[in-house]
Amino acid sequence: MDSTALSSILRVVLGVLGGLLFLGGLLVASVGGTAAGGAAAAAAFWPIVIGIGLIVVALYERGRYRAAHGPSAGAKGPAGGPATSSAERFERTDEVFTDPTSGQLTRVWFDPTT
Repeated sequence: MDSTALSSILRVVLGVLGGLLFLGGLLVASVGGTAAGGAAAAAAFWPIVIGIGLIVVALYERGRYRAAHGPSAGAKGPAGGPATSSAERFERTDEVFTDPTSGQLTRVWFDPTT
């Protein structure tokens, strides 16, 4: 399963869980508002707040990693930016370091658009 499918599933799960918490909190608040001085209505506050928060997170995460508009109006790349090759986009720098994981000498490349 790729990360986009997992992200879609996670958004749906968060949205459904948030909706259930929100609706359950509203139900407890409406039923408990008439009994025992409204203690149940006060207890429904956090499920409503957490439910709204989960719904907002599920909706916000959907477009979080996508650019609203790229520098070009053409095809979009995997992160929502322009679909240009790395040879065109990146500029070579003089910075070189030893990669601590592989032990190989690595050159730093710079993307002036970001």
